[in-house]
Amino acid sequence: MNDMNMKPASGDWLGWLIVVVGALATIWTIGISIYWIVRPGERDPEHPKNLILRGDR
Repeated sequence: MNDMNMKPASGDWLGWLIVVVGALATIWTIGISIYWIVRPGERDPEHPKNLILRGDR
């Protein structure tokens, strides 16, 4: 166990790029999901998307 190095590589820019792109994609996906839940775009009050937004619930 004397040869084990447990610290991360300091110059791995490709790894950081993958992490940043993945984090941005996750944040963007959550934002778009919340937007479409709040503003479903359907005008029909009986549409399934509008069932969760009714005032009687």
